[in-house]
Amino acid sequence: MPASRAAGWRRLAGLEPYTGPWTRRQARHLVRRTGFGAIKREVDGALFDGSATAAVDRLLEQALAEPLPEPPTWYTASNTSGLNEIYDLQIRWLEQMRTKGFIEKMTLFWHNHFVTQHPAIDSKTSLSTAHLVYDYYTLLRRHALGNFRTLVREIGLNPAMLMYLDGFVNARGQANENYARELLELFTMGQTGPDGTANYTEADIKEIARALTGYVVTSDRKASFDPARHDAGIKQFWGASGAFGYDAVVDLIFEKRAAQTAHFVCRKLYTFFVQAVPDETVVADLAATFLANDFEIVPVMRQLLQSAHFYEEALMGARIKSPVEYLVGFLREAEVVPTQALLDRMREALTPLNLSQELFNPPNVAGWPGYNPPDASGEPGHYTWLTTT
Repeated sequence: MPASRAAGWRRLAGLEPYTGPWTRRQARHLVRRTGFGAIKREVDGALFDGSATAAVDRLLEQALAEPLPEPPTWYTASNTSGLNEIYDLQIRWLEQMRTKGFIEKMTLFWHNHFVTQHPAIDSKTSLSTAHLVYDYYTLLRRHALGNFRTLVREIGLNPAMLMYLDGFVNARGQANENYARELLELFTMGQTGPDGTANYTEADIKEIARALTGYVVTSDRKASFDPARHDAGIKQFWGASGAFGYDAVVDLIFEKRAAQTAHFVCRKLYTFFVQAVPDETVVADLAATFLANDFEIVPVMRQLLQSAHFYEEALMGARIKSPVEYLVGFLREAEVVPTQALLDRMREALTPLNLSQELFNPPNVAGWPGYNPPDASGEPGHYTWLTTT
């Protein structure tokens, strides 16, 4: 049942700062939503902060201070890798989630937003897929609480993304529209704006694909611009005309479709951190904050997590956990330090034939569809279960 109905006809609070009681219940809610499960010392710490404002300020400060994890030994020791190295990355990330909390929760959100799939990448290159995937992860991790415009600019030239959505074969006279389409539909603005108006046309996609031509992935796993492969002709879309290239496309998205992009991303943040049924008034207010802060992610997360809306009783326990959240949260709340064998079993449990949330391998470019309700197909290898946070 949507939270708005569960709360009766009373309108839920908005984004005004939460000033109600700061008890163990509110502290636990914050810790669970921003991490993976809630362990006693973290709930105690949030409770000791004395208010939602102080607890969220500390949460963000700690997340921003977290250094990038050290690369695995094989990353620097060799230019080749196989499935075992992919498995190693998956296990390493599960461990990062268990120990680092919010920054990895944000990275998981962006992984499901800017999707790549390791098997699809592997089928298109003789380069080391595990190295490409690790570089992709570090890009998401580095910008998880940074600037969204910067993240959009960098993700399109990430070699894993160039391989996955065929940017590396997008050339003058042979334009490939895959990345242009997903850049608009899934990564920035969505198909329609808040008022239902279409954000782009098929003609726009064709013109943007031309503008994105010319990038290849070199043998040392770097993106490189080849002018001979770039379509230098005039492109026209959204009322603009020019010999646009990659940077101009990104600039025009945030100039011509800024409001639509802010709304689309904030709606996804809301459904990930609050509940599956978005409160459109709250989403619109978050989008206004995103715009006012030039697409910085921290002000949006601070406003949401410190808001009276976030601590509404009707929204506590209203979100269904994903398999990754469930498994990592179980380890944390049981205070289990996993052995390598247990981590291997967790990795296997998340594969498509089991719980269907294999890291670095969502089912398609749209990502994991969410768990509302959980799968009840009864097909072999699938499980029907329910847990909320």
